[in-house]
Amino acid sequence: VIQFTDVTDPGKVLNANQANTTLTEGRPESRYINGQLLANYSKNIREDHQLDALLGYEENYYYSEGLSASRGSFTITNFPFLDVGNLELRNNSGDASESALRSVFSRLKYSFGDKYYIQGNVRYDGSSRFHEARRWALFPSFSIGWTLSEESFLKDFRPLSFLKVRGSWGV
Repeated sequence: VIQFTDVTDPGKVLNANQANTTLTEGRPESRYINGQLLANYSKNIREDHQLDALLGYEENYYYSEGLSASRGSFTITNFPFLDVGNLELRNNSGDASESALRSVFSRLKYSFGDKYYIQGNVRYDGSSRFHEARRWALFPSFSIGWTLSEESFLKDFRPLSFLKVRGSWGV
């Protein structure tokens, strides 16, 4: 206890104040789980044709929960337990959240002579963060490419070792 006395009469206590002590305890808990399954297929057809395929599945799950409690104005400052604090100055709180994402995806890629490329992708994603009516969506994409540095007119051009042009479209 801190006492404030009168300057002219040190025996007279004008005010008494206890040191401001607060104790807060928290118990957070969270989990994140990720699972993936992938299958790849690659095939060379003759010398110049390359076909690659990918099929996959992914699932993510997140869970979080927290609990917090506090009390203030402890009479004993070196005894750190919540139940010793003042009942008038107590507080507690808690929260929780959960989310999940599930995806199925595929890719098909074809190349000719390591010069010309075409690729198509499809993803089908579902998220718990959206309303049930809008939870799932399809995301296609498509691209084409041309490796100019593999062409005979640029093959021996020393300042340039690799040049590829690629265009794509996707949702």
